[in-house]
Amino acid sequence: MSIAMPEHDQAAPDAALVAEIDAIGQEAEVEQEAGSPCPQEPAETPTIELRHLVRNPKNPRSPKRRRPRPDLLASVKDRGFDTPFVITRTDRPGTYMIMDGHLRMDVAEHLKLTEVPYSFKGALADDPAEQYLITVTTSQHKEPLTPLQTASMLFGAAEAGASKEKLAAAYGKKRGRVEEVLKVGKLPKATRSAAEACSYEWDIAELAVLDEFADDQEATERLMQAAEANRFKFQVERERIERTEREQRAAIRAEHEAEGITVLDEEPDGAVRVTYLEVPADGSCITDEQHAACPGHAAVFERYGRVRVSYFCLDPQANGHEVYSPRGSAATPKAQDKAAKRAVVRGNKDHAAAQTVRQTWLRGLISGAGSVEKDTLDKISRFATLATLNAPDPVRKFASAMKRAELQADLLGMGASKPEDFEQAVLSASPRRLMMLNFAVVAAAYEKAVTKDTWRTDQPQSEYDYSGSDRKHARTWLEFCRDVGHNLAPIEAAIVADETYTPADLSSQAGTLTGTQDAQDGGDEQDDAGGGDEPVKDGDEDGRDEDDPAPEAPRDGAGSVEVEPDGSAGAQVEESEAA
Repeated sequence: MSIAMPEHDQAAPDAALVAEIDAIGQEAEVEQEAGSPCPQEPAETPTIELRHLVRNPKNPRSPKRRRPRPDLLASVKDRGFDTPFVITRTDRPGTYMIMDGHLRMDVAEHLKLTEVPYSFKGALADDPAEQYLITVTTSQHKEPLTPLQTASMLFGAAEAGASKEKLAAAYGKKRGRVEEVLKVGKLPKATRSAAEACSYEWDIAELAVLDEFADDQEATERLMQAAEANRFKFQVERERIERTEREQRAAIRAEHEAEGITVLDEEPDGAVRVTYLEVPADGSCITDEQHAACPGHAAVFERYGRVRVSYFCLDPQANGHEVYSPRGSAATPKAQDKAAKRAVVRGNKDHAAAQTVRQTWLRGLISGAGSVEKDTLDKISRFATLATLNAPDPVRKFASAMKRAELQADLLGMGASKPEDFEQAVLSASPRRLMMLNFAVVAAAYEKAVTKDTWRTDQPQSEYDYSGSDRKHARTWLEFCRDVGHNLAPIEAAIVADETYTPADLSSQAGTLTGTQDAQDGGDEQDDAGGGDEPVKDGDEDGRDEDDPAPEAPRDGAGSVEVEPDGSAGAQVEESEAA
């Protein structure tokens, strides 16, 4: 099999030159087949006239002539070409294709050279996979290919039959996983074009993430905008949260519709929760099971908190129900209260996304102690030592915190968290690793202290926090993370700046998520995303849902259906418990 040539108008080469080049290639192949241990190197590198060369149309940078690189141009002017062009034969006699040397070709054409040194690789003409891989392997020692260009070449090689072992050898196993590269290689054209147009410096792992959202154009657009703002990883986690909720909603909807139950996204006007319906004869509460046969029975997704539905009657009066009015409650929340609560929900999702990105970064920092720069290592050591000596509240309280060992082990990348596991980790640790073990304890303590409420400035002061120290400690921790390399998410930046954070609606735009709206939004909320009457000593151990508003005086017998971690619909939970 030979390489198909593009159309061109180059003059036919001299017959003697053609015979000479072919002879050299044939001799080299015969010697290699005969097992010659060391073929003799010619006294001088052979040269070929430029008019016999054509560019490789598969070259990822460009098969067309470009402006030469200034440094390479200066080098060639000074010393000539140090590296010969790698060429192979084509279907057209006397015409040879450049497999390695396109940047040098730009220089040669710019300088109007008539000939260049070459190395003939005839076997390349019959090996489509190697035609892609040579671009990757030779680029490692010159101007590197961009991640997208590298992925294109490796994907092309895979399509041409190269094994994953061969791909890994060309790409370098330490530079990324082949599976990620192949994901990037098959990205839709629109996604690739958007990534190429973005000024963000992508790596293969980040480009591979785009494959998750290849079927969601709006999410992809938000990710590109976030990349331009240097908050790509935060936006990825935010999109994952939304996608998971959509999948959970779809599971609940399918289950209910299969049972013939109407499912609505929002509570319609005039609808009343089954919680507040009474049997006219005796005033007893109607349960969800009893109401299931009512023509007005419907499941409505809750606006806040975990993905779940509660049951309503769409027309209580027409269906003969008495409506119980909770003491001191309004029929519906005010519009501004709804907006404030939605902002809390969005803010809590932003907090969760930022926390995931930050802790992923921390695990990488701790596990890569051997490659951490000296000044960064010095900052880490001093911060951890000072926190141990001064024992600020996060460190002091952490000693008795629940799941303390699990959080430490997670940041350390350890699968187990028993005392003997930590003992073994200490015994086998290098001096640098020992320092990171100490730092992991401090990091886990501060991470525990940055709760889902820390971002909010509209909450009443807790009796356990006399001076706003919780937010102060979070600010200290996030400032340190920023100083040693963490890219702050907008919600984290607002805490560091001690400013009010106003979450943006994800569906409206992917622009800035910070704002200057005052804290009066939702200031009187009693939801567990921001403060009931009871103080919370440990942010993730109160057992409540992090986004729910307080229920309206729930009564026995009515509840809601939520999604379990595996995505299935779980048992009913009481409204008061869900809140």
